[in-house]
Formats: sequence, C-alpha cells, structure tokens
Amino acid sequence: MLRLYRHRTAPGAKLKGTPTVQLKTVNDGNPNPSALDYPGWVVTFQHTKPTISYRPVTSAPQKADCAWVSVYDLSSRAWTYDFQHCPNRPRPITAMPADQPALDAAANYAEQVAGDAHVFAGVAVDVNANKTIVYLVHPPQSVLDQLRARHPGTYVFHNDAPHTLSDIRSLQNSIDWSAWKAQGIDILSTGPTETGFLQIGVRKHVAQAQAAFEAKYGRGIIRVVKAHPAIAASLGTTG
Repeated sequence: MLRLYRHRTAPGAKLKGTPTVQLKTVNDGNPNPSALDYPGWVVTFQHTKPTISYRPVTSAPQKADCAWVSVYDLSSRAWTYDFQHCPNRPRPITAMPADQPALDAAANYAEQVAGDAHVFAGVAVDVNANKTIVYLVHPPQSVLDQLRARHPGTYVFHNDAPHTLSDIRSLQNSIDWSAWKAQGIDILSTGPTETGFLQIGVRKHVAQAQAAFEAKYGRGIIRVVKAHPAIAASLGTTG
C-alpha cells in the first residue's frame, strides 16, 4: 500500500517519514444520511506542518502538529480523499480539487476511446495540477484529437507506454501461481500499473523473482515488488 501511495502525484505523496496504514470503515463526512460508509486503507502522517495559513494571521509559528490523511477506497480501488487535520483549527483542509468529477469523467472517457483503439495503457488523476494523465502506446493523432475535443485542457499524454492494458491483463491471467510457487516464488498479488507494466507482489526474494520472470517473459514487462499478505488479501488479488 505504501508503494502504491508513493507513486501518486497527489498532495502528501512526497511527505517524508513512515506513516501508519490502517484498514477502516470510512465516512468522508457527507451530510447526506443515505451516504454509505465504505472500507478503505487510511494512510496517516503525523506531525506535519499546516499547508495553508489560517485566519486570523498571528505571529505564532506554524507548528508541525497536523495529521495528513489519505484514503484508498477498496471497493472502487481508487484514492478518494486527501486532507490535513490540525488540532484547534477551524476544519480539515481538503486537498481534493473542486473538479474531481470532471477529471474522473475524462479518465473514463480516455479509457473508453483509447481502449477501443487498442492503445490504452493506463490513466491517473493529478490532483495537484487538476489534470488527467493518460498513458498510451503510440496512439494515432485521431485518438488524441478526439480526447482533447471532448475534454479540452484536461489531459496530459504519455504516448510511449510499453504495453497496452489488454496485453497486461492477458499476461496477468496466464500466470500460474502454483507453478511459480513450486519453483520457490510465492506470488501474493498481480495487477497492471497505470504506466503499462504488470506488477507482481511476492512474499520474499524480490530480485530472484524479477530475474525468473524476465527469463520467461522478457525484460520490460514485469515489475516485482515485495507484498504483505494482509494487504494483498484485502485488495482482493487472486491467482
């Protein structure tokens, strides 16, 4: 989960130190009584400095007594909330952009259009820049033009992703976990990265596993990481 967190482009992703990671039932503060709680990973950095100035402005220094919190929704497998909470402050500081629904809509549209054209690798939302980042495999100009026309000024394109999402999914589905375990490689999770690779989480011996996968599938398609059994199970990864 921490590796997934560090790969974000969201506020707080580059904070130093070791946060706490907890699996909780999350309520995002929606006042609607019909709003449902949801299970999520809660990443918390303690003792961070306030990210904005509070009013009224005083000469007192801004102490590092705030908690930075990020929430990963297990049902949608997406980061849903980032905020900072400071004791004795008026309210948490939300870091989610006001146009989050528009960014999500742009991400969904990019996956649909580029997927139909067989050039889609992955997509991410940059909440700092209010941009939707799309990773593509050498797309034709017509695809880029169609996306820009639908959501002008929203996209940042990376057009040199190594593999499409469909190819990565096919590889993911072909991996025989039990066969690899018989060879001493205990796989705990598999899944595509937004940049066009298959990420495989193993219990131990990351370097040896990386070499073994490269020997079978070639270089530049699989990235091996160390996975924690509890996190892999909660994320619903299967073999």
